[in-house]
Amino acid sequence: MHPLETELQAFDAALPELLVAHLDRFALFKGAELVGGFDSYEDAMREGYSRYGLDSFFVGQVTLPATMASFTRDLAPCPAWT
Repeated sequence: MHPLETELQAFDAALPELLVAHLDRFALFKGAELVGGFDSYEDAMREGYSRYGLDSFFVGQVTLPATMASFTRDLAPCPAWT
């Protein structure tokens, strides 16, 4: 299973609603949960790191056609975060 498969599926499933509520914004997903919509990629990433540290999360730009801007780390947890 791809590390972000759950998030990608959730983004795809939510896309019709996201296009209405968050067009041209950036959606942050953790698992199947939409955390929120953000005005910039940087804001979405900042919130993702604030909430989840180095755990994986997904940021996707809500556009037509859909454009994905994502980031993941395949690292062991930092001792400071455990």
